Amino acid sequence: MNKKMILSKSILFIMIVAFIGLFKIIFGKENTLIGVTVITLALMIIEKNLVKNLL
Repeated sequence: MNKKMILSKSILFIMIVAFIGLFKIIFGKENTLIGVTVITLALMIIEKNLVKNLL
């Protein structure tokens, strides 16, 4: 299980770095902080359960 967690975290890290690099290429060096903010917000939303009650 430990190897699986390390692999998933490594893939997530690589995807984050790739997203920030792509964001920097598309929107410019000045807007890199916005890209970091977007990915941080996305990670926070993914971890939080937004559905309290389905019924």
